[in-house]
Amino acid sequence: MKLKNGFFITATDTNIGKTIISAILVNKFKANYWKPIQCGVNSNNLSDSQVVKKLVIGSSQKIFKESYYFLEPVSPNLAAKKENIKISMRLMLNDFKKVEKPIIVEGAGGVLVPINNKEFVIDLIKVLKLPTIVVAKTSLGTINHTLLTINALNIKNQIIYGIIFVGDENIQVEKTILSFSRKIKKNIKNLGRIPVFEKITRSNIVKLEKYLNFI
Repeated sequence: MKLKNGFFITATDTNIGKTIISAILVNKFKANYWKPIQCGVNSNNLSDSQVVKKLVIGSSQKIFKESYYFLEPVSPNLAAKKENIKISMRLMLNDFKKVEKPIIVEGAGGVLVPINNKEFVIDLIKVLKLPTIVVAKTSLGTINHTLLTINALNIKNQIIYGIIFVGDENIQVEKTILSFSRKIKKNIKNLGRIPVFEKITRSNIVKLEKYLNFI
């Protein structure tokens, strides 16, 4: 598969694996990477952009600067309020026009995470007009969260390219999610399942590509 403009990577919750999935796709498609809104850092004091940069193999991919970078690891609307900043959809759209395609865009949290007093991450997805990939866990609670995410995207008439599962194999749960997701929005693809690694490195980020099904 040849990637044209890119994908928007969202998830059913926070800390599910969007950044690792983004890194895998950046490597797989030799795409660039952009995280419009960063809130806080990980346990190693790294931003998501820094994590992806460490995992990228090759020199052709570019990591573009965030439109907004907040210190507090909370939802964007709260992080921005604490720093007395207003998040502007127009500014992010202008930044998006400047980044080089194909691009993997990583969202902040789930689709209904507020980014300011009136808009959500899902509104950013709609403005950027990229096909969306939903990252979902295979563990307890994922069916409800995933279907709510699919339904919200469908209401906004957003293109949903497919679902990537993260975690231990759970065939019944995965089949249930795909079956009911397709009742909401037809032709949603099963893009595969990524197992959980204790440590993600450049070497195993390439190995993880084989778990994904892109046509």
